[in-house]
Amino acid sequence: DWRMQVLSGETRWLAADTLDLKQIDARIRECTDAEALELVAEANSQRTDLNPIERAQLIEQLCKPIAEAGAGLTKDVAAKRVGLKDGSSASNLVRLLKLPKVWQERVASGELPESFARLIVPVMTLTPVMANLESEFKDRNKKNSSYHRRAFDSRQELEEHIDDAINEE
Repeated sequence: DWRMQVLSGETRWLAADTLDLKQIDARIRECTDAEALELVAEANSQRTDLNPIERAQLIEQLCKPIAEAGAGLTKDVAAKRVGLKDGSSASNLVRLLKLPKVWQERVASGELPESFARLIVPVMTLTPVMANLESEFKDRNKKNSSYHRRAFDSRQELEEHIDDAINEE
């Protein structure tokens, strides 16, 4: 059962297909699914358009056991594959995947910096706090939409807002 899969250069391959090119230069390499996942991770780590959520998902996939379609890597090795310095950086990034989807989308789009989002992870199960943050985020974005896209101007401001919301609870 032999199959081929494009691991890198899919855009170029699709462009060649669109142009009806019958031949393209390619490197064919025999590898396991886990090895293929690692190769894809290394290629993706070079992309400048990979957002923090996509990078976190990639790390998570690399760390899954091979039996679960992962690569079975440690956080340290996975971190290096995606261009991070160590496993703790990878763990911090993967924690963002615990956030509700709407907050993940805000991180992915750049509306909420990754470092700000990490402040929200510990309080995300506190429904009143999250409702307060959601309301504040929307209100500030309405007011600030004309000159920037971020609702909170600093980590300190967000920390204070979270503390206030917790104290109100």
